[in-house]
Amino acid sequence: MSRAVLSTLSVVILALVIAAPAQAHAQALARAVHGTAENDYFDFWLPPDRRSDDNYTQGMRVSADLAGVPPFLRRLACRDRLPSQCATTIEVGQDMYTPTDDAVHLLPGERPYAGWLYLRMNTTAATARNRLIVHEILGVTGQASLAAQVQTDFHHIIHGFRRPLGWAGQLPTEADFALGAEDDWYVATPGEARHWVDFIPSAHATVGTLRTALGVGGRARVGIALTHPWQVDTTARPWEAYFFVGAQSEAVARDLFLDGSTFSRSPHVAREPVADEWERGIGIRLWRLGLEYRAVTQGREYRTGPATHTFGGITLTWWMLR
Repeated sequence: MSRAVLSTLSVVILALVIAAPAQAHAQALARAVHGTAENDYFDFWLPPDRRSDDNYTQGMRVSADLAGVPPFLRRLACRDRLPSQCATTIEVGQDMYTPTDDAVHLLPGERPYAGWLYLRMNTTAATARNRLIVHEILGVTGQASLAAQVQTDFHHIIHGFRRPLGWAGQLPTEADFALGAEDDWYVATPGEARHWVDFIPSAHATVGTLRTALGVGGRARVGIALTHPWQVDTTARPWEAYFFVGAQSEAVARDLFLDGSTFSRSPHVAREPVADEWERGIGIRLWRLGLEYRAVTQGREYRTGPATHTFGGITLTWWMLR
């Protein structure tokens, strides 16, 4: 994708949202516990010795949806929503970034080692047609992120993984934050056809020392017995199966893991102003248990970086209210 993707997707999303019929079959906001692991070793279609171990190489997160919403956030995001249509999500996660060519001392043009440990809170307000998510993120880089210990110990325990060399030169310990919002729309045809195919266009904005960006994207699903993507579906069957494709494009003004630390000098690379990615995957749900696998291909993030980088993600979900 090129820089024209931003304007093209914006036009497509606007047209689809205007044309989308309102849906009335979903009421309360669905709530769940999610666990996600992302790793470029999860490129299962490649032989193990050809899977990469660099750039965005590892991500782990756990999240839970809660019924309550803090009063100030309720006034901000849930003004005209019923209590059952609002929720708070708490997420804890850890990410790791490493250079393409590893060395004890960072090579010219290579992105720095970086670890990130964070806490994220989402406030979600939704109707059957639209979902607004306002998020706050607080995290820390450097040794306090524990990324160096986790990757080094894991590669030592598991036979066949190389020993990472450059964590001593990772981004220094520094607190970071981001504030943002995402707007999603549910686009589906009336009647039974909504159980076979749907489309979820989205737009988002983020500002902060972690990341400052503006983007648009979307995900299309095709499957059997599809349920509403974020609300309790009174027509749901005990199971569903689907495959999906999606894409997003962002205009990026800051990326901590490429531009370097905010309050101190640190290694950095020349970031690309537009970041694109696309995904494809499959998912199933049996009663309240869901499993999803996705493969994500990122475009070039920095001028001296690889043209593309692919990683896989596995998400396990337990629906508390579905």
